[in-house]
Amino acid sequence: MIRLKKSTASQEVPLGPFVDATDGFTLEDGLGPIAASDIKIWKNGMAAGSIANVSGGTAAFGVDGTYVVTLDATDTNTVGPLVIIASPAGARPVRVECEVLEGVILDSLFGAVGLLADVKALNGSASSLNRLSSLADTIVIGITHSSTPCTTTSITVLDAVGLDPMPTQVDQYKDKILVMTSFATNTSGDKCVGRRITASTTGSPPVLTIDPLPVAPGTLNAFVIMDANVVRLTSDGYVQSDIASILNSIQAATAFKRMALSSSYGTLAAGSTQTVLQISGSMTPALSGADQVKGRVCLIVDESGSQAGLKLQGGKINTSTTTSITLETPLTTAPSSGNVIIIL
Repeated sequence: MIRLKKSTASQEVPLGPFVDATDGFTLEDGLGPIAASDIKIWKNGMAAGSIANVSGGTAAFGVDGTYVVTLDATDTNTVGPLVIIASPAGARPVRVECEVLEGVILDSLFGAVGLLADVKALNGSASSLNRLSSLADTIVIGITHSSTPCTTTSITVLDAVGLDPMPTQVDQYKDKILVMTSFATNTSGDKCVGRRITASTTGSPPVLTIDPLPVAPGTLNAFVIMDANVVRLTSDGYVQSDIASILNSIQAATAFKRMALSSSYGTLAAGSTQTVLQISGSMTPALSGADQVKGRVCLIVDESGSQAGLKLQGGKINTSTTTSITLETPLTTAPSSGNVIIIL
């Protein structure tokens, strides 16, 4: 099997050895050049009636009854099996089987480069491809426009230097993070600021609309665009991250979320009992949903000392709303209005 590169000229294929048509073993060295009309070619998918003469030309003599035909780009313009049949007068016919491959495949097999491929799916899921596609343009560089004034809400990118890569569709960079590396004023703390891109356009130059910057950037300031799933920067340069899962479990993320409320505090309202605690106003930070702090422990602090020395009591939370908390085990005594409640 001889492998050929698709639509590529000047590829040589040996034909033979040709032997005498009568005795079947004497090498035929005097056939050449073998005419193109005596060399037929069949391409992948070609009907029997479409088999035609080779386009490249005649086959020149080599050695020991072998001849070499040079194919052109037309001969190799179809990927798949390719069969060459040569039957010059005075010799028995010779059949040579070839395979035409895309150039990148042939170069990967026999060249110095590795195998190149377009990823369609990983583990049977297109979502993996989407994540890879997103990661492919994680880092995009650009420079602010030199003639259009920059404001605190939009940046116009210089077309001559441009984005790398340039956007090919509207909102291609939406929800990614743009990080300015410097500002015209170069004020302290404003040399590296990240902002979310809310919209983007194509054109010359493309326009990026972002969340407001602390100061307007100058002209020809450099910036980078990063994937929001990879990194976020706060205005003072810290990395911001949302925890989705740990060890493939959302329970860990839920625990972290609850832990963020470990210092939640507030005061109790009138009507609180030993089991049901009524919240006056809202907690800090505020509770946002039913049973948000279920399973946590709360402490009641009687700062006035009005409960006969019971200045600190608590219990495990069984259920909760944004305005009340029900304990799993009743308190020793009902708390008073104005007592401090702390959720741990």
